[in-house]
Amino acid sequence: MERTYSSEPLERFTYHPQCDGTAVVYLHENIEKNVADAPEGEDREFWTADEAMTRTTLPFEDVEANFDALWVKAEKEATPFEERLSSVEELIDATMAVVLGEE
Repeated sequence: MERTYSSEPLERFTYHPQCDGTAVVYLHENIEKNVADAPEGEDREFWTADEAMTRTTLPFEDVEANFDALWVKAEKEATPFEERLSSVEELIDATMAVVLGEE
C-alpha cells in the first residue's frame, strides 16, 4: 500500500482491462480532500488516499462487492516474500506449541 496524491477527485477504484482478460485495479481507501497553499495566493484542491494495486479476472461490476477481499489480496501481493514466509513460520511454531502442549 502506498499513499497517492491527485489533482482530480479519486474514485474508490479504477479498473483497467488488459488484453489477456485480466484487469489492473487501483483501489483507494481513506480518500481525503485537501487544500494546498499556492504561492500566488490561490488555494489548490487535491486529494489523497491509501492506494493498493492488484490484477483480477473479476468484471468491473464485481469489484465494488469484492473491494475488501481485493484490498487484502493487494496488500499480500505487496508484502515481500521473506516477510510472508516469516509469518507462516510463526504460525507453524505457534500451532506446534499448542499441539505439543507447550502453551
